[in-house]
Amino acid sequence: MQLTLSTEQDEQMRWKLVKDYFLRFRATFGPGTGVVMKCPGYSKYFPQLAKLISNGQFVLIIRDTLDIVASQIEVGERQSAGMEK
Repeated sequence: MQLTLSTEQDEQMRWKLVKDYFLRFRATFGPGTGVVMKCPGYSKYFPQLAKLISNGQFVLIIRDTLDIVASQIEVGERQSAGMEK
């Protein structure tokens, strides 16, 4: 039997995972510890994270879409050539 989630249920589950991760991180390293996250997927949850980490400081970097695509192509080509794992 396969469990099918609605889009809203899926989003709620994803947010719960992100939230749990950040809360565990804070509990492990302390509330004053800095963290750098290079995961573009977290930007989707920025409003919730800003509320969760009310005294946090955030730096958002916005890259040009064409630069991102060019970078991904370059990495793919290096991986294909065996230069990067």
